[in-house]
Amino acid sequence: MKTKEFKENKGITLLILVITIIILLILAGITVNAITGNNGLIRNAGNAKEQSEIDNEKEIVDVSTVQVMGENKYGNITKSDLQNKLDDHTGQGKTEVLHDGKDTLYVYFIDTNRYYTVDMDGIVNGPVMADRSEDKHPGDITKDEDGNELSGDTKDDAYQINCIEDLCALSNSCNKGTTYQNKYIVLTKNLDFKSDLSYINGQIITEGNIPSCNSIEELKEILTTNNGFYAIGMTSAYPFYGEFDGQYHQIMNLYENFEDLDALVGLFGNSFRRSNNKEYNSRRRNKWR
Repeated sequence: MKTKEFKENKGITLLILVITIIILLILAGITVNAITGNNGLIRNAGNAKEQSEIDNEKEIVDVSTVQVMGENKYGNITKSDLQNKLDDHTGQGKTEVLHDGKDTLYVYFIDTNRYYTVDMDGIVNGPVMADRSEDKHPGDITKDEDGNELSGDTKDDAYQINCIEDLCALSNSCNKGTTYQNKYIVLTKNLDFKSDLSYINGQIITEGNIPSCNSIEELKEILTTNNGFYAIGMTSAYPFYGEFDGQYHQIMNLYENFEDLDALVGLFGNSFRRSNNKEYNSRRRNKWR
């Protein structure tokens, strides 16, 4: 009897142990999911941290905007004034203010890679997406935006125009004698000469008609006043022989002002191969013959 009772007790104990292990495994699974799942504690903590950063950044932009408008006689917001106020709140080199060429300022927080917009009425929105040019080697069309070498020999390996600096480099090199014969060049995005978002750093590394400069403001001033942009293949002496594919992108606010009637204006002057350049907006003050 004792042996039978012992076996029964042993069987019950093992069953309870198995059930306990199963319950513990279920609870462990629930706990892990509660911590690491889509709505888990870790994810929620990360989301809360991100939202806190966004709220803080937006407050900085809001406060800076209000201060700029309050200190301006007419309640206006300028790029330089807003940048100075942001520097006061975050320290220099933490933010960058960019003008879209119209009525909107973009505030870029460098460490978090987030953008906010400020309109002329002082209304702040964001975070927002910014259609900003990207290029690790601005002014060098033989490299793509990530710095990889391009041959320009085929359409699949065409030279790239990723920013205004690249377009200036193409103009300068062509007008100094590089014809780009049998080379393919593509425009990778819309470019606006009046928008800071279409520039990288404003530095010109290819010598030519468009002079060297060291900032976006300086280059933009050069390209939107005085002589402005120099057409690619500006004279018959230095034509463009390559194939330029705009890929249905737009080049906007192209400005040129020349009294020399031998100088052709437009995106291209003398050229013999072009394809698929959708359109560009140009202000021309040269008289045509």
